[in-house]
Amino acid sequence: MTWSWSDPFVRRAVVAVVDGVHERRDAQRPGGNEVDGFDRDQAADLVMAEIRRLRIDAPTLTPAGMTPDEQSALWASVRQAAAAELAGLGRLQPLLDDDTVEDINVNGCDEVWVIRSDGSKSVGEPVADSDEGLVKLGQRIARRYGREGEQEWSETRPVADITLDTGHRVSLVRDTVPRPTISIRRPDLSLRQVSQLVALGTLHEAVAEFLAAVVRSGANVLVAGGTKAGKTTTMRCLLNEIDPVERIITIEDVRELELGHPTMLNGDGSPLHTDVVAFATRRPNAEGEGGFTLADGLRASKRLNPDRLVVGEVRSSEAAELLDAMMGEAGGSVCTIHASSARAALARMEYLAAEHSTMSEAGSRRRVADAVDVVCWQRQDPETGRRYVAEVIEVGQLDGDTISIYEVYRVDPDGRLSGDGPSVKMRQWLASHGWRHGMRAVE
Repeated sequence: MTWSWSDPFVRRAVVAVVDGVHERRDAQRPGGNEVDGFDRDQAADLVMAEIRRLRIDAPTLTPAGMTPDEQSALWASVRQAAAAELAGLGRLQPLLDDDTVEDINVNGCDEVWVIRSDGSKSVGEPVADSDEGLVKLGQRIARRYGREGEQEWSETRPVADITLDTGHRVSLVRDTVPRPTISIRRPDLSLRQVSQLVALGTLHEAVAEFLAAVVRSGANVLVAGGTKAGKTTTMRCLLNEIDPVERIITIEDVRELELGHPTMLNGDGSPLHTDVVAFATRRPNAEGEGGFTLADGLRASKRLNPDRLVVGEVRSSEAAELLDAMMGEAGGSVCTIHASSARAALARMEYLAAEHSTMSEAGSRRRVADAVDVVCWQRQDPETGRRYVAEVIEVGQLDGDTISIYEVYRVDPDGRLSGDGPSVKMRQWLASHGWRHGMRAVE
């Protein structure tokens, strides 16, 4: 028998155990700071000691008439839940520990949605006893568990973004929404090779061969798509086609690419990348100081001798900076951008560059045409949940006020391939970078 962590009897015992542990800790360390927290081994030992005490001193904590097996099962759940309260994320912890869980959306303490890797969505158990308790949980996460260090989550700072040591991305919102909200996304670093995307159906084999050669060649690429289309995963796999010795600078709001992660290895066990510098943005403090934007990262990166510049997502003033970088000596830049099609990605880049710089609309269009070489657009099928690259275009020069486009590939939901292939110029450029596919060229 397994007891739910939200069962009233389990909750009552967990509260008693946690309160008892804190009382003893406070007695031993007057004025102790909660931010100090507990590590998992310490929490487990303290919880066991407190449970032993409570089973003797407070036998009415558990229901009368329980069999020994039922009591053991209940206290086992209490032990796990109490340890998670002290040294983890409370009732969220089992969901984080479940490898099949991809996303967790909490809209108030008792409205929990769990999205699994197979695309299924189900209702989860409450993760706090009240919305006030959920706020306290979120504050504990912000103070104690982020790679970024202690953060504030309060009425004056209603939004916080945290990256856990496990790589999970946690977004906290309060006061500006009806109920406190927590969203958690699991990182999936298991997908690191283009061949894996082919096996999953994300990339058609011909598209994969072309894009891999494009990235290896040092062309500038936009990976476009909507939310949750899989842009970052596709970009990571394409970047892993780059020569391991090239110096890569990544600039992201949250470090998702993890190109230098210890698990990023070739089949022979050697690192996929040996020289990576990973920037992450930072919000300013309450005094408006200490902020660091994507544009700041791009400006700083130019002085770090990059072979490649990578931006996690372009959406503001960094667009103009990135176009400048793409036209610089390094080249080979890759970024993601939200767009509803490959052509819309170019239009969005034009708009962002003009909106956040002194460039005119015509000037930004010319800059985009000169800087961007290839756009791949990825979508998620709303019926099946399948993510796949549906369009690949090559960017030509300006023809009057219009950017010339070559539709290299198009893939329909059933995986059927069409398109005209790359231009003669692109084919010749890629020939020295491993691309040998026989699709005809656009004259």
